[in-house]
Amino acid sequence: MKNKNITTTKKQQFLETVQAMVPGNTFISEVANHVTDEMLPPMPGVAAFEFAFLLDTLCKSWRLWHPVEPLRDLRCASTRKPRGHTFVFMRR
Repeated sequence: MKNKNITTTKKQQFLETVQAMVPGNTFISEVANHVTDEMLPPMPGVAAFEFAFLLDTLCKSWRLWHPVEPLRDLRCASTRKPRGHTFVFMRR
């Protein structure tokens, strides 16, 4: 085993841990590059574990790949008036 005499920064340790947890996932690696050294806690390995696990879970989420469909336009196509019941209140 090689002895590393080079001190690593928190960000380097964070990035190495993220890449070890999700090898080949370029999206998570690119997002991890945006994390600044000041944002990291004293134990960046733990933060990297949580970051990679949660982002990987989010990426696999059903909602991410099948988002909620937007509401249909509820107006009549010919008159552009709202469909359904409309209530008109008249004064007596």
